Amino acid sequence: MTSKEGNTKKLKVRGGLGIISSRLLVEIPIIKGKSSLVVGGRSSYSDWILKKVKDIDIQRSSAQFYDANLKWHYNIGESNKLSLTAYISNDKFKFAADTAYQWQTKNASFTWSHLFNKKLVGSLVGIYSDYNYSVEGQVQPSTFYLKSIINYKAVKTDFNYSINNINNIDFDFGASVGTYRFSPGDLSVDKSVSTVLPIKLKKEQSIEAAAYIQDEFVISPKLTITGGLRYSLYRNIGEGSVLVYQNGQTKNQTSIVDTLVYGKGDVIQEYSGLEPRFSLKYGINPSSSIKLSYNKLRQYIHTISNTTAISPIDIWKSSDKYIAPQIADQYSIGYFRNFKNNTIETSVELFYKELRNTIDYKNGARIVLRENIEQELLSGLGRAYGAEFFLKKKTGRLTGWVSYTYSKSERLVKGSLDIETINNGDYYPGKSLLKISFKYL
Repeated sequence: MTSKEGNTKKLKVRGGLGIISSRLLVEIPIIKGKSSLVVGGRSSYSDWILKKVKDIDIQRSSAQFYDANLKWHYNIGESNKLSLTAYISNDKFKFAADTAYQWQTKNASFTWSHLFNKKLVGSLVGIYSDYNYSVEGQVQPSTFYLKSIINYKAVKTDFNYSINNINNIDFDFGASVGTYRFSPGDLSVDKSVSTVLPIKLKKEQSIEAAAYIQDEFVISPKLTITGGLRYSLYRNIGEGSVLVYQNGQTKNQTSIVDTLVYGKGDVIQEYSGLEPRFSLKYGINPSSSIKLSYNKLRQYIHTISNTTAISPIDIWKSSDKYIAPQIADQYSIGYFRNFKNNTIETSVELFYKELRNTIDYKNGARIVLRENIEQELLSGLGRAYGAEFFLKKKTGRLTGWVSYTYSKSERLVKGSLDIETINNGDYYPGKSLLKISFKYL
């Protein structure tokens, strides 16, 4: 995904007005033909509609958002290009005189792209990201302010090397290293008006590094094969402390037998592994093809939430000594067919995914502001499978697409103790999805 580059020749302004939100985009030439600046933003002002509703609780509620983005780029000759992007967003809603929720995202990146020669091109990217959410309780005497923060900084390089005369081989390779800093929960109060006790959870930090290489081989006009290998390394580092629990007992306050203390920069836990990927595309004829793929993925950051929908108080957690990274192996096969001179596209794809180290929860788990959250979590296996059907009409007065996805996801959590087993150790199922869209011109 890349952001829009501005017009380097003339000033352009676009925007739109709505009854609940408006938007504006400005493209500003800085050096004609070489450099430009794009500034855009959106904002809502929907509270006036809530004031028109007769229900007093809705009148006292609030819902608003804004976001803004910026991109500057500068072409230095034919071989070098610099770009800077920045983004900020804020979302907030409040129930009447009760609780206010707020999310904020800030990120920025600086990229230097360089053309070494006709075969090799590369880029160097610096990344900064900051995400935080807050919950404010406004009912006395239980007023409080809860905040959680994730901060991420990284540097990455990507290269593309083309070998023109040897079966059109095309190499992509690169490396990255980044740091995470987690503030999982800080509950502050005004002691003069609130009876709630303040809580401040210990901070966490981790380092993730990775390197990859990927090749694309055009074997023939009909057959293309892409293969890649990625290696990732993740370290949860101190300073911090880790509880030790008695073997054969569930993790809780009564089974603690020791505490390990780690100094600043000490490695608390390390995970690493290979992530291979493979895909094949075979053209049966000019209008139809078959695609096969396999991917292994490792996810070191976890979303801890005991609700089925996105929650204002979802917790983001680093893999550590007791919470292992989630690992997925995904297989897929698809058949693609176009009709009427490629004006109608159709496809059907089947997929199967195997999961390890999926997270679930003990009965009655309390995850908000939980100091040793591993005492509330369980680890298990998972699987997901399904089919995706797609039809798209590209020309004519009626255009649009229709898709249907049936998927089923299941988990299995079977521990050595009853308290660490869900559904008697059997799989429990998921859901199906239907999505339809039309466009008429």
